[in-house]
Amino acid sequence: MTLIGTLASDTVVVQVSDRRISLLRGDGSTELRDDVTNKAVLYENRATLAFTGLAELENQTTDMWIAQRLAEEPDLNAGLERLTSDLTELFRRRPYRGHCHSIVITGWKRNGLEDPTPFSGLVSNHFRLGGNWLSSPLAQFDWFVEMARPNIPTLVFVPNLMPRGAGTALYRQLLRVKNRGLNVTNAVTLIAEAIHSIADYRPTVGRELMVSILPKSAAPRGPAPEMIVLSGGVDPGVPTFYNISANGDVVAYGPTIITNGIIMYGFQSTVRFGSPE
Repeated sequence: MTLIGTLASDTVVVQVSDRRISLLRGDGSTELRDDVTNKAVLYENRATLAFTGLAELENQTTDMWIAQRLAEEPDLNAGLERLTSDLTELFRRRPYRGHCHSIVITGWKRNGLEDPTPFSGLVSNHFRLGGNWLSSPLAQFDWFVEMARPNIPTLVFVPNLMPRGAGTALYRQLLRVKNRGLNVTNAVTLIAEAIHSIADYRPTVGRELMVSILPKSAAPRGPAPEMIVLSGGVDPGVPTFYNISANGDVVAYGPTIITNGIIMYGFQSTVRFGSPE
């Protein structure tokens, strides 16, 4: 099961997801299927999403299933409503019934010409409002978003695999980083290390990671006529994505991207970018 770390702050939102796909055998053991599956979707210059749960829905990879529905809707709110409705209907049928599934989102809420507001949110069938994760799925999916409070970053890990003490210690480290100006690379490193610490003893969590970064300065104040993204180094004014390889792989991968209703996917590059700065 994918582990997703999300940080929403006044200046930047970050999402880090592991890329492992594993199969659950009847005896409860797991079998590694793939360590480089994309689970991230970048929506305009506004939001980034990642899923944890089933890797394929209706004979499609789940990232494409999500992207197609978002691309068909006029805005993000309508897209989240669509995802919630379609997932509820789908998970009433075999073979999906009885499985837990979640989509984690972070991004920027438009406020007209005013500064956008960072938020984080969830579409899920095993979470109750109030912060309660359930061991078995509900009959329907629900969605919600929460606005980040000014000067107080929001840190979320989905699913609930992070030990409470480790999560508290990580948040305090991030606050220290923020007080020094929130170096994004340092923040990503801390989140990646936390996911790797869970991967050390959870076979369903991988060490290959995808990182998506959306700075506040790049969030559009109105409809986005175009989208510019970079892969590799962190640019304070441009949405950025890159993968963190656990084995020194020189192939760079990217998320599925939606812009103006168009879906772009399958990004790969053999250019070595070096360490993001």
